[in-house]
Amino acid sequence: MEDFNFEQEDTNINLIVACNAETPPLTEALLISAFERSQYYEASLSHELLPSIVELGNEFIISVKEELEPEGDFVHQIAAIRDGKLSIFLSANKMTAKATIEMVMGR
Repeated sequence: MEDFNFEQEDTNINLIVACNAETPPLTEALLISAFERSQYYEASLSHELLPSIVELGNEFIISVKEELEPEGDFVHQIAAIRDGKLSIFLSANKMTAKATIEMVMGR
């Protein structure tokens, strides 16, 4: 969909939807598909936020179509770039250790 854009702000990736009278309703599948085709596809997509993004976006689209709001952009955070992390835990007797690795996402 050509009305979708993604923009990085610090470590956050924002969804930008250009809303006008012709903008179709948003769906989770549509957002995921557009995100996966974007340059930020390696970032950590916030799947738990998708239902509220769809709901808020569709409310804005309806307001624009009913001319309650002027045409404009709907902007919402959709993903984040995460740094990698390595944690090492040493037991009290210093005989065993446990390492945890969090992978880099989006860099």
